[in-house]
Amino acid sequence: MVFNDKMPSAIKEIQRNKARFREMPIGPLGLYVKVLPGKAHDWAKICETIFGRNLNGFLVTNYEDQVTLRQILSSQQW
Repeated sequence: MVFNDKMPSAIKEIQRNKARFREMPIGPLGLYVKVLPGKAHDWAKICETIFGRNLNGFLVTNYEDQVTLRQILSSQQW
């Protein structure tokens, strides 16, 4: 799976600002999608097509963390 080209810098910035979050964001979600061994040829492209850009997404548990995450991603020109 291919992530947004700004993902490495965004993850570093999220880690640097972890004290600003009540709970750390979960993501990118594509890291949590696993295709069974031997099935990658059949399913990897299908999953990428179905989930699309959501594989680059993050989950947060509250509004304040969402605002913080958006600020960080915006600072990375995401």
